[in-house]
Amino acid sequence: MRWFRDISIRHKVTLLLMDTAVVDLLLLVTGLFLHELGSARRALVGRMHIRAEIVAANATSALLFNNPKVAEQILTTLKGDTHLRAAVLYSREPGLLP
Repeated sequence: MRWFRDISIRHKVTLLLMDTAVVDLLLLVTGLFLHELGSARRALVGRMHIRAEIVAANATSALLFNNPKVAEQILTTLKGDTHLRAAVLYSREPGLLP
């Protein structure tokens, strides 16, 4: 720290202001990152909720009439969604739709 004692007050103030600016920028970037992460998560949950509502509306007849072929066609339409890991339809009887 000897070099710090040897520099002028003007340079010390400049270093202090630069350090403050760097810390402020780091806090700003961290806050923006966390905000974007939360926003992306909320958007994903919203999209999944909409898809679930659409599938539920389309699958009602397949479940009412116990039609596994139509249920499979409905679930096949979800294969292109990279965010889904699995999709199943349950009938009133225990277990999956036969």
